[in-house]
Amino acid sequence: MHPIVWDWPIFLSQLFGFAVVLYALNRSVKPRIRAAMTKSQDTIRTQLADSQRAATQVIAAAEAHESALAQAELAKIQYAKEATTAADQILADMRAEAEEAAVRTRRQGRARIRQARRELVDQLQSNLHTAVLDRTEHLVRHRLAAPPARLGSIDRFLDDLDEVSERRVAY
Repeated sequence: MHPIVWDWPIFLSQLFGFAVVLYALNRSVKPRIRAAMTKSQDTIRTQLADSQRAATQVIAAAEAHESALAQAELAKIQYAKEATTAADQILADMRAEAEEAAVRTRRQGRARIRQARRELVDQLQSNLHTAVLDRTEHLVRHRLAAPPARLGSIDRFLDDLDEVSERRVAY
């Protein structure tokens, strides 16, 4: 191995060269490195702030989403209640209308039955009167066709006329 020897002029010259290199590095390279590091730190700070804002926005969005879901659920329940109420009301209205129509139809049917009954009774009475008159006419003709009946009817007719004239005279 080599013995270590201190050679002061070489040491001082190397020390001076090292100081010059340090001074040059400090003057030219250090500001660029410092600027790059400052720029990187600023970029990182900005990204961290953006990330923090984004995280806050995500949390707010999640809360808003949960709130919207809860409101939608409440609205769904409310709409279901309103729809059920409206359907019940429509059903009640339709039942009432159907009952009114049934009552009206029954009334009209009964009126038609009464009218048909009246017409039938009138027709039967007319037919009965016609039949009675026809039968009476037939019986009267048959009875009056016999000579003794003719004489009796003429006598009765004359008696009736006498009676009517006596009543007139009495008045």
